[in-house]
Amino acid sequence: MQDLAQKRACNLSQELELFCATPVADFLIQSFLDHLYPLAPAVHIPSFLTDYQDNRQSRDIKFFTLLMSVLLVTACTLSGALEQCKELDPAFRFANCKEMLEAGDWLIRQLIPSDYYDDLSIDQWASHFLLMLATGQQGLMRRANMHHAQATSILRQMNLHRVSTYHGLDKIKQQLGKKALWMNFTTVR
Repeated sequence: MQDLAQKRACNLSQELELFCATPVADFLIQSFLDHLYPLAPAVHIPSFLTDYQDNRQSRDIKFFTLLMSVLLVTACTLSGALEQCKELDPAFRFANCKEMLEAGDWLIRQLIPSDYYDDLSIDQWASHFLLMLATGQQGLMRRANMHHAQATSILRQMNLHRVSTYHGLDKIKQQLGKKALWMNFTTVR
C-alpha cells in the first residue's frame, strides 16, 4: 500500500509540472489571491499557502484538485493571465483558456481514485465550485451546471446546511463551511 501512495505522489508531482511550470503556477496562485479571492473566497489563504509550500499537492489528491481548480479559474477569468503565463514559460503549451481548461479538467478526472468521494471535505467543494466558475466563464454552461450540482451535493452530504454540524469544528473549518454554503447557494444556476 505504501508503494502505491509513493507512486501516486510521484505521479501527481509530475502531472502538475507537465501541466504548468512552477513559476506559472506561482503566478496564477498569486493572481487568484490578489484578484479573485475577494469575489470567491473558497480557500483559507494561510492554510492554502502553507499546504502549497509544503508540497501537499504531491501527496493529497484533494489538494491537487483544489490547486488545479485555482489555476484554471484564474487563467480562465483574469484578462491577460494566459499571456503572462506564456511570458513566464515559453514552453507553456496552451493556446487559449478553453484548451487549458479542457486539459486540466480531463487531468483531474483521470487522476481521482474511485474512493475520492468517500470522505468529503471543503477542498472538494472548493474544487467543484471554482471549476464551475471557470467553465461558466468559458461558456460551457452544461459543464458548469454539473460542477455546481456536485458542489451542492458535497455541501449537503457534509450537512453544512445544519447549524449543529459546526459544533466541534475548529474556527477555520467553521468559517470555510459558512462561506461555502452561502457562496454555493447564491450562485444557483
